[in-house]
Amino acid sequence: MNPATENILPLSQGTAAPTIIGKTSPATAVFLVSFKKWVRILMLLAGALQLVFFFDNENLFAVSTVLAGWFLTDKFVLRLSYLQNYTLSTLLLLGYGITQFLLPTVFTLVEGKALVFNLLYPYEVFIHSILAFLVFIITHQFYMHWVKPESLARRAVQGKLIRLKFFKPPTNRELWIMGFIGIFGLVAMYFFGNRYSGVEDSERGGAAKIFQSLKPFAYLPYFLLLRPLFTPRPERFKVPTWSILVYTVVIIAIGIAGNSRGTFMVGVSTAAIAYFVGLLLGKFSYKIFNFRNIAMASIAFWMITGPLSDLGVAMVVVRGQRSTASNSELMSSTWEAFQDKELLSKYKIAALASITDWNEHYFDNIFLSRFCNLKFNDASLENSGIIGVDERMRKFTVDRVFAILPGPVLSAAGIDVDKDFVVSASFGDYLYFRAKGNSGSLGGFRTGHFAGTGMAAFGWWYLLFLGIGVFGLFFVFDMFVLRLPATATGGRKIYICLAGLLSCYFLFTTLASAESVASHFSYLIRGWLQLMFLYWIVYFIARRINLIFKKQY
Repeated sequence: MNPATENILPLSQGTAAPTIIGKTSPATAVFLVSFKKWVRILMLLAGALQLVFFFDNENLFAVSTVLAGWFLTDKFVLRLSYLQNYTLSTLLLLGYGITQFLLPTVFTLVEGKALVFNLLYPYEVFIHSILAFLVFIITHQFYMHWVKPESLARRAVQGKLIRLKFFKPPTNRELWIMGFIGIFGLVAMYFFGNRYSGVEDSERGGAAKIFQSLKPFAYLPYFLLLRPLFTPRPERFKVPTWSILVYTVVIIAIGIAGNSRGTFMVGVSTAAIAYFVGLLLGKFSYKIFNFRNIAMASIAFWMITGPLSDLGVAMVVVRGQRSTASNSELMSSTWEAFQDKELLSKYKIAALASITDWNEHYFDNIFLSRFCNLKFNDASLENSGIIGVDERMRKFTVDRVFAILPGPVLSAAGIDVDKDFVVSASFGDYLYFRAKGNSGSLGGFRTGHFAGTGMAAFGWWYLLFLGIGVFGLFFVFDMFVLRLPATATGGRKIYICLAGLLSCYFLFTTLASAESVASHFSYLIRGWLQLMFLYWIVYFIARRINLIFKKQY
């Protein structure tokens, strides 16, 4: 039997449910304890400095709220038993706590701003933020009470996944093959006319949808560096550092050509979040604060806040050309804009001084804006306050859930939904349209937020729907995690399916960035099933190619 999978057997063959056996080693919790300690200090220090430099009633309320939010994170999320028994559902909560409380508090201070910078409705923003988090935590407590790690439902689903080889770790060569399949999807998506990141499904061809769905697999080679997360007994091998660096440059080049900064940002973020999970679980050495790692972290921080941030701004500057320019022309224009620091500076100033009635500016750093932009919340609450609870907004929200289903299914069920209309605009667009009455705003794909769109559709009842939807997410994602018995030979306790690890970016950001309460229901109906099916197909292809390669060489 393959030593990498000898502890992974179908549950139907008489094996007991995977569980954690024995007491936790003190070394396992070292990073978690240190992380909690230093983040407490950081939050208190950043909060105090916020009030020293930017004291007013609004900022006082905001700082008090984020400190309370991090207290809840520390108390009800960052617990080793939760991380071990409910790994990915706990990551959902942790991602919310970090992106809504920790990062805004620290990095607004780094940029010399108040926590409430450019927020028109700061009280409402932070009230909805903390109430939503309380709903998530309470829902998670109910979930853990009703769905035990050894529950029959969990065992049944995981047994099927084991038999379908979802938990069988790919070889190094298979990971590279799967990565290049993802690269093919990226190239096809950007170079064959599908470069429009704001275009929804109704305007994409079937082939274009397939190419887009292959995008996450382009990031699989990064997991060569993270084998302990998905392999029970990873074999020692030389880390392909230079190969990964070259591969990263290729992804960045494709992203520039396709005018999509998310192409390279999401990949690196996914791997970084997965590594963070490994640190919390004790999979990787907690002794990360040495000269080499500090130097690498400093270089990475400089790259993200300097060159890569400017590159992202340059891509936005030339975005208006992507419907007419070729990919090579886009790359050339982006490079020229990147070198013109005066142009980039003027663009940032213009974004800050924007007088339009839709303003998304919160962080100067364009990458931080994707993780923790509280202005999306603010803008949505502003527009929901104009229209109140709106019947048409409610219908749009419900129709977006049904629109996930294929047309024939809707027809057979007698459900009347204009799919072309509801997917041709974002929730932010439709809320803005209802508030401002400008039909030309539809199709602009403004980023909405569940607080504002939820209030406009259901009033405060949106919190109930938020809890119901996230309960389903908790169950689905924890299916990706097996708990293996500890053995005398060092069998690993936590083993995460690669399909689950590929979702780390989504897991880390979705609770905070969901446009609507409907987003979670849509993912439960289709999103995770599509991910599983595509992973199975891509892995099957990679295994066949690998077998052919072995026979020939």
